[in-house]
Amino acid sequence: MTIVPLGLNRSSIALQSHRATSTLGANAAALARLEQQVYTQRQFQHGSDSPFNATATLAVQSQVTRKEQNVANLNATQTFLTATSSTLARFNPLTSDARGMALDALNTATSPAQRNALAQTVNQTLQGIFNFSNHSFGGRYLFAGAATGNIPFLWGLDSSFTVKYTGSVNDVWSWSDTDLLSWSNVNGVTAFGAISDPMQGKDLDPALTGKTLLRDLNGGRGVDKGVIRFTYVVDGRVHTHDVDLSRCVTIEDVQRTIENSRNPHFSVNVDITANGLVLSVPDNLVGSVSVSEVGRGTTARQLGIATGVDFNRNQPLVGRDLNPALTNTTRLTDLLGTKSSLELRFAGANNNIVIQANHNGSQYDGLSVSLQADVTITPGQEIVEYDAATNTMLIRIHPDNTSANDIIRAINEASAAGTIPPYTASLSGRDQQRSELAGTGIVPLLPGMPVTFGSTSGGNGTDFDLSGIELVNDNAVWSICFAQCQTVGDLLAILNDPQYGLFATINGARNGIDIRSRVSGADFAIGENGGTTASQLGVRSLDLHTRLEALDFGRGVYDYTGPGTRASARYLSVSDNSALRLTARNEGKEWNDYTLLFVPTTDPQGQVTVSMDGNTRTIIIGIQPGTTTACQIVEAFETQPGPRQFFDLTLDDTGGLNNGSGVVYDGFVRTSGGSDGGIDFTITRNDGTTLEIDINGAETIADVLRIINEHPDNQDGLLVAALSRTGNGIELIDKSFGNHVTRVDRALLSTAAIELGLVNPGEEYRTKTTAGNHAHATMNTDVLNGALLITGSSVGTYANGATVEFIEGSPPGFVYDAASRTLRFSIEPGITTANDVIGLFQTMASDQVRTMFDIRNGVNPNGLPSDGSGAITLGSNTLEGGADSELKGNDPNPQETASLFNALIRLQLAMERNDTREIERATQLLDTATARLDATQATVGVMQNSLDNVALRLEDEGTQFEETLNHILRIDFTTASQRYLNQLLMYQASLQVTSAMFQLSLLNFL
Repeated sequence: MTIVPLGLNRSSIALQSHRATSTLGANAAALARLEQQVYTQRQFQHGSDSPFNATATLAVQSQVTRKEQNVANLNATQTFLTATSSTLARFNPLTSDARGMALDALNTATSPAQRNALAQTVNQTLQGIFNFSNHSFGGRYLFAGAATGNIPFLWGLDSSFTVKYTGSVNDVWSWSDTDLLSWSNVNGVTAFGAISDPMQGKDLDPALTGKTLLRDLNGGRGVDKGVIRFTYVVDGRVHTHDVDLSRCVTIEDVQRTIENSRNPHFSVNVDITANGLVLSVPDNLVGSVSVSEVGRGTTARQLGIATGVDFNRNQPLVGRDLNPALTNTTRLTDLLGTKSSLELRFAGANNNIVIQANHNGSQYDGLSVSLQADVTITPGQEIVEYDAATNTMLIRIHPDNTSANDIIRAINEASAAGTIPPYTASLSGRDQQRSELAGTGIVPLLPGMPVTFGSTSGGNGTDFDLSGIELVNDNAVWSICFAQCQTVGDLLAILNDPQYGLFATINGARNGIDIRSRVSGADFAIGENGGTTASQLGVRSLDLHTRLEALDFGRGVYDYTGPGTRASARYLSVSDNSALRLTARNEGKEWNDYTLLFVPTTDPQGQVTVSMDGNTRTIIIGIQPGTTTACQIVEAFETQPGPRQFFDLTLDDTGGLNNGSGVVYDGFVRTSGGSDGGIDFTITRNDGTTLEIDINGAETIADVLRIINEHPDNQDGLLVAALSRTGNGIELIDKSFGNHVTRVDRALLSTAAIELGLVNPGEEYRTKTTAGNHAHATMNTDVLNGALLITGSSVGTYANGATVEFIEGSPPGFVYDAASRTLRFSIEPGITTANDVIGLFQTMASDQVRTMFDIRNGVNPNGLPSDGSGAITLGSNTLEGGADSELKGNDPNPQETASLFNALIRLQLAMERNDTREIERATQLLDTATARLDATQATVGVMQNSLDNVALRLEDEGTQFEETLNHILRIDFTTASQRYLNQLLMYQASLQVTSAMFQLSLLNFL
């Protein structure tokens, strides 16, 4: 304890005063420090007071601040999860009630009226679930995902009984701990399945271009930019040169950096192909070059350049496919293939040119490009010529004053004018030094013979079709055209227009696009819009590879494998108890179209006669009309030889009790309905040909189309089965001609035609959906009453291109030249009339030609019908405008959003339609959606338990931090107070001693 040093006799007054003052100052400072520690509760006030403790304190305080924010985040997250869990619990009784009503509706004892009443109750349940799904808490919609400010679910517009999800597929996350992101909400997709499974697009194979970013290479994994090393070996000498690619952004930067690396020993050329790099050396370079990594780098390998492989002037180094990722900025013209191209390289700078085809495809490869210097050419007026026979483009230029820009302009103008194939010329980025000098370099060439610079190459694939897609969604049909799109981002922006109810994104592999529906309660389908866009994107919901078991919402196609049916015919007379039924004894279509003919009997006694003509397929029964009874006819049929070995004739009681006492009158009827075993449906062509289709063994839509197109009775290929050119479905194009109608009849015991969309549900057949058009041509229209109209007898394209000729000849006549498809009339000009021509055709044309064509009087110039009295003049014309009839089926593979809302909407509509089959499917959808809801609720509970553990850990960590701060920063108040009192006593004692020391008197000066 320091109070004040005692004054010594030999110490001066000044020294004692100084020592006393110093002691008092030190005690006062110590007292002040203790007093500040007591007041602030801290051991030190400045970092310099205790550097180690100060550093530790700052670190701990930083952690405390972060942990306090973590605790706040955790509390908020737990609050929202609690609200979410509470809301999810409200769905349980509603879904249980809905399932109970579904089971009631499936009960066979439930009447249609009762099902309709249940439908209204389901609607109330649906409305309750809709309201709960839009619940908000704390200013956030609980099921909107990351879009917490948007109401997540909306009813469909324009009275569409659907529900649309407008929320986000992303969740809200928060930091619950220093390194722990916690899920703080549930989006509508996770809880309700509010967005459909994606229509997964195929690999669009984006082409590599000079503008491709390095970060987008290798499927989006990018390139670790660094240094690569070139090693040049010639005559045993080795030269190395390192090239730093760390500042490159695009693949063109890599090309330019390598080529302009200022290597004093050798140079390397880099060409950018459709999918990678090609390294080569100039033709005058002797020796070989190889590439290697520097240190532990991987830059060369990630650029697709093989390391340790020599290349020389005879053997370039071809890099592997760099697999560029699909991005929003990828141009649509760079998809599905590459364009053939050729780079023209010239001495000097700012003059290299690239000639590239306007379209993808190998058909543009092989264009030879030559230049010829000609002093007669005026600079700026260069001439481009094309020789189709040799596929050569010749560019005539001035030898001294033609620039690269002049050549580019000449080529592009010739291409626009159509004098050369569709190619475009542009500057190469390889040798352009400054933007203001781009293309100004002179192309050096001596006058003389043409110089060939190479041929275009590298083209493959096909152009991306911009015709767009046909979308079925939200109970509406849209034709979405992509004609204005230039990039993938443009295409996605159109698809994500809110009116369509879609969610379109680039897929996870970054090589295609996925399209999903946000709408519940309606079919979702993507088809063609007259082109091939949907197929190219790989998002068509019905394609050749669609499996039959996936059709009809996964219920598949039923292939009937049972026995066939027997042909039959029902004959009705005007009297009661006289109906008869003729039935074939065997199954098969060969018993169709037999005629049952009742005629007056030729028997002198008036007895019933029975006979059969196999050639005309006619069963002839002789009766006394109005006298012979049905029973007599049946008895005679059973006892007389003839048709009884092939057919049975019985009384028909389908219209009621029939005792056969009624009399029968003459008339006829034909058999129908016979089919072979296993037949699923029958197609009838315009010419009457029937195709019995058995889909046994078919696994995909392509198999079904093959079975139809390769049917033995369709070897002429006049019926073509294909996917619909617009929308979806199977389309039958009938090119045959005749008096029948394109038609599909389902087999009695098979539903395959319905499930394939060829016949509407609940119907037995479907006829052509597009009538087609007759090919036609008019002749002699300028002559009053002489106009003729020549048409195809049937609709179809078969008559398109046929020619009608009026030539001079006597006597008048007609011939048909099948080879040239020409209807040739010989006429006497001014004498032969239009009616005469019609008569010539009717009398001289064969039956087959008259079946194919029809000629009749046309219309006069004044619009009135011609009477055919006008004379015919010489001339010719060609028939055109014919269109085949078509039968377009329904889409057999609609998709849907498998959400809770979809299940309830489907259930309600099925109940209203009294459709137990759909009620059963909707019940299964409801079970799936309920299971998803239960799983979501369980996940929320697991997350809450996990966060409770995090909260306990944060609490423990907070206690530990407090203890640490107590040790390194905060004071012990009791100890600090005692020290303060002690220091105060010391200070007071020092004051007293100092006062005593300086109480002077005369004695001090003696």
